[in-house]
Amino acid sequence: MSNLIKVEKIKYELATKDQFLHDFTIKNCMMKFSKIRSSLVAYEQQVPTLAKVFKEYGHEFIIAYIEYWIDNLNDFINAARKMSPDQMGETAILIYQYYPYLNIADFNLVFTRIKHGEFGKLYESIDGVKILEYFRTYASERANKIEQQNIGADAQYKQGDYKRHSDTSEIKTAFKQARGFEIIENAKKNKSKK
Repeated sequence: MSNLIKVEKIKYELATKDQFLHDFTIKNCMMKFSKIRSSLVAYEQQVPTLAKVFKEYGHEFIIAYIEYWIDNLNDFINAARKMSPDQMGETAILIYQYYPYLNIADFNLVFTRIKHGEFGKLYESIDGVKILEYFRTYASERANKIEQQNIGADAQYKQGDYKRHSDTSEIKTAFKQARGFEIIENAKKNKSKK
């Protein structure tokens, strides 16, 4: 029995920049994705990836959006040594360069886990190295869970738990029927040429 909460998949199509910014504020993301605790569940959400946001709205937009999340974290932690705007900008660029495949639900989950202390306590400072380490940890966990899911699905398929669309005899019958149809059509064409 799983300890995961059943989460309804969210599907989102990109709209205008203003609509995107409204739909994916930090507060709205925290509310939309509040039940997501697993990287696998976050991965399955049909919301834009960072790469899709970049493709739709451009490089400056995606970097500013990532900086917005980092700035929020910077304020949330209330550390004695905060990140400077330049440090946040560089960290945002590196996050995008290394993790463009993460979607907004993944993104929300990483920052929620950081704030919750799941990657470790942040005592006196926050910096780009720590944030990138958290993203690396999350991306590795996510990849492992996706791989395990795929291996499980493959094993289930090999055991025959999945209904196959057709078996060999159905394929042979269909081929014979198609071949027979082709022979009949060729014969008709040859008769009409005579």
